[in-house]
Amino acid sequence: MPVSKVTYNFDLDEIKGVDKSKLSHFKKIELQSRVASFLVDAILRDTANMRSAVDGRRWKDLKRYDIVDGKKVPARYPIEKSKVAVAKANLELTGAMLDSLNGRLTEEGVEVGIFDYDEAQKADNHCKFSAESETTALPKRQFIPKEGEGFRAGIMKELEKIAKEVIDG
Repeated sequence: MPVSKVTYNFDLDEIKGVDKSKLSHFKKIELQSRVASFLVDAILRDTANMRSAVDGRRWKDLKRYDIVDGKKVPARYPIEKSKVAVAKANLELTGAMLDSLNGRLTEEGVEVGIFDYDEAQKADNHCKFSAESETTALPKRQFIPKEGEGFRAGIMKELEKIAKEVIDG
């Protein structure tokens, strides 16, 4: 069954030093808003730099051929010249999927991801959330964490700074 959205529920308590139960209503909303905005920006920045916001690993460029034993063979994940202008692994074929990346406030924190149904299918094919997406020809390019995962350490450090500014400010 196709997925309707590809999102991650980020709990404010994931940020070191934050206990959301001790935040005033207004501080919690301010922190949620800043976290949502930062996470969207961080995901877009990492994706533009061809790396995962989840584990920080760089993605390899797509290519038409691999070299095996000195011979050209079709690549495992071939690109079609008619579909891509650049073979960079930045998930920017038309830009529609990443343009639909959004953050929404929740009771516990923020839900960040792709909420648009059509774009969620593309995101699922890259992130490999569903069983169906495991069979697609696209390589895994996970830019949104699955439940039980989280964001890379550098993103979490920045979130700690944001939380400190909000709590102390």
